[in-house]
Amino acid sequence: MRVELLDPRQLAPVVIVRTTHYVELANATASILRHIDPKVRTNDDRTGWRYEGFFFEAQDEHGVPFLGVFNFWRGAGAGGGQWARSEQLFPFNHG
Repeated sequence: MRVELLDPRQLAPVVIVRTTHYVELANATASILRHIDPKVRTNDDRTGWRYEGFFFEAQDEHGVPFLGVFNFWRGAGAGGGQWARSEQLFPFNHG
């Protein structure tokens, strides 16, 4: 596992993990991210986060990524996304 804290304006963690349990990690990703970047209850989804953004990547036993999630909060807009090697590895619903 690798954890790195970037500091563009505020802290932004980069977390990279390696596993052979692909589906289990994909299913646990939402919970893992709530621990990495918890949110204080506010009426605005753009506020209350611990970090300005984050990047989370899961790699297989060969170091090849199979899942990636990122988020950022700066200015009036927010952004984020996810990528997975296969449909069953997406951690969040997508369209």
